[in-house]
Amino acid sequence: MRILIIAQRFPVLSETFIIEQARALRDAGADVSILGLTRGDDSLVRVIDRECPPFESPKCGASRAAKILAVAQLVLRGLYDQRAHHACRVAARAVLQRRWAAAADIARVSSMNSALKYEAVVAHFGMVGVRAQYLRDAGLISGALVTVFHGHDVTSHRLVRSYRREYLRLFRCGQLFLPVSQFLAERIRGWGCDSAKIHVSRMGVDIDKFPFSRCDSSPTTLRILLIGRMTEKKGVEYAIRAMAYIKCAVKLTIVGSGQLENALRALVAQLNLESHVRFLGGQPHEKVRTLMSEADIFVLPSVTASDGDMEGVPVVLMEAMASGVITVSSRHGGIPELIDHGVSGFLVNERDSVGLAKVIDEISAGMYNLTEIAANARHKIEARFNAHIEAVRLLEKLTDVCNGNHALPGERSHQCEPQSLTRRFKEAGKSLLPDALFLRLLHKKCIGRFPRLRKPITFNEQILQRNLRPDPRYAVLSDKLATRAYVERKLGSQHVVPLIAAPADFCREVYDSLPDQFVMKANHGSSFVKIVRDKSATSFEELKQLEEKWLSTDFYWIDRERHYREIKPRIFFETLLLDRDGNIPADFKIHCFSGNLRKPVMYILVISDRFGSNTRGDVYDASWNRMEIAIGPYKRSDQGLARPSNLNALLKAAATLASDFEYVRVDLYAFDNRLYFGELTFTPGAGVLPFTPDRVDYEWGELLSAARGV
Repeated sequence: MRILIIAQRFPVLSETFIIEQARALRDAGADVSILGLTRGDDSLVRVIDRECPPFESPKCGASRAAKILAVAQLVLRGLYDQRAHHACRVAARAVLQRRWAAAADIARVSSMNSALKYEAVVAHFGMVGVRAQYLRDAGLISGALVTVFHGHDVTSHRLVRSYRREYLRLFRCGQLFLPVSQFLAERIRGWGCDSAKIHVSRMGVDIDKFPFSRCDSSPTTLRILLIGRMTEKKGVEYAIRAMAYIKCAVKLTIVGSGQLENALRALVAQLNLESHVRFLGGQPHEKVRTLMSEADIFVLPSVTASDGDMEGVPVVLMEAMASGVITVSSRHGGIPELIDHGVSGFLVNERDSVGLAKVIDEISAGMYNLTEIAANARHKIEARFNAHIEAVRLLEKLTDVCNGNHALPGERSHQCEPQSLTRRFKEAGKSLLPDALFLRLLHKKCIGRFPRLRKPITFNEQILQRNLRPDPRYAVLSDKLATRAYVERKLGSQHVVPLIAAPADFCREVYDSLPDQFVMKANHGSSFVKIVRDKSATSFEELKQLEEKWLSTDFYWIDRERHYREIKPRIFFETLLLDRDGNIPADFKIHCFSGNLRKPVMYILVISDRFGSNTRGDVYDASWNRMEIAIGPYKRSDQGLARPSNLNALLKAAATLASDFEYVRVDLYAFDNRLYFGELTFTPGAGVLPFTPDRVDYEWGELLSAARGV
């Protein structure tokens, strides 16, 4: 099989896993070539030329002037060459989509004068997959398109915002998608990628290059090694800070360079750790393997960066585990899929320097059977992260793709369902719409008329305006974890549902620590609720799958409520609230209008049997008079509900929480003379909330206008 591997830049020191994959595929019998869209580090070319499959880059330069010249040459060729003319049209489409790099790729690759015809094209990183699709559209490359997702291409907020629409197109046009971890697989699946096209593919390492060598002597000074680019997500700062807490004698060696190097060197000086930390900068692989063989512990405390950037499964951890070095990393991204805590290595929470120091001290004190842990780690790499084995599996998968048989076992019927295809096209079309147009069409669909967004009148129209121009406070107070502090300050901690856990990573240890009954929630949207009445009937795997589905859901994209995109998704566990009869209490959704009004006006929507088969919604005014209206999808009960004994306390709590806003919906639970906070909602129904009768939309609109003073 002829395979073309495409990299954005080749070769580069930080992406040698591309070389390893190419070499392993070649050893498995494939004819492999590599295309670097721009030429990488020339100093590496001589080093890898002997061991790497053939590679090339467009001969014209990568400078701005060179790209402009290449585009001009393509346009000129397009005047008389049909192939170049077609490429020009695709390049123009890329420019209209603001994909300048893709347009430049088309011009530069077309200068190579011959189409790159292969059976499979493997693009590393999602952005490169998008650019490869443009090259394929232009007729400059051919073959089944396979995209490997590594981490930041799926997690970086900036990249996701920039490429989300193009990813949806890629999901339709590409033949296979290879996330390097299950964590990333769930994320792209949540974005609409067909499950039949997703296959988790580990990069793996060449275990022959990392011979297992375990020395169990007890050195006087523990040698700790960290290898990685000095960027925020590598967590180098927390490894340095841990050195200040460690009680045993240690020496940390840091290999790598990057934008944070000066700041990290300053941190070492600030903490007076110069004698315990040394920086070696970038090093060739031979030197890295030597350092690995000399290290007692390898650390990589990766964290989620402020821009959302996350790891996939770092190859350097695989190399350390294959070499027999004890690894300590973090519960982050796909790392828990590689390291089983206490079995094949150790995991600490993100940004936990104290926890990292504690583990290292325990290792130094001989509290673990390190020989067994190192052997377990090596076995896991040999069995599940072995580059040669992964290459054979990948080659089999690529063969299936080229034979038109890329569905996973048991999924072929699902893949061919017309409904699934229709849904994918529908979702792709929706994602291309600007927020304002999307909301106008959604309002017309749900309410039956186009909204006035410039001069809103109705309640829903004014809520739509909030979607598009949210108050900065909305993001914090819509975060179901962050808002707890606000409620404690306003009402007191006794009115906040007891928090059981809010783990950075939901692992089996967290599951084992949960009580028999609890509620699992996500903080970044609505309907992320799982009631567990009997933990023995709900497995860890089921909850883990649910967590991955929730966390991969970008709630902003559902109804374009912009403040939700500022919330970092997390899951948490709360106490399950039950009344004295063992039932889940009613949900009081209190719509509070205050602001410029002389006194607050409140309407109470009571949702009963919320998680049952007979859910009902009844609306009352503040005096508990049942109103002849319906809100949203809820049907009214046959008869009214009894007035709550603590109605006054309920209304007072709602008014207190709403006092800082012109309007907010306050959700509370009131039962057995107890009162608990649920959530704050600033854009109920996303501004497309049906009212029956429709005049209520206008009446509440007048109230909200008065509260706003307009």
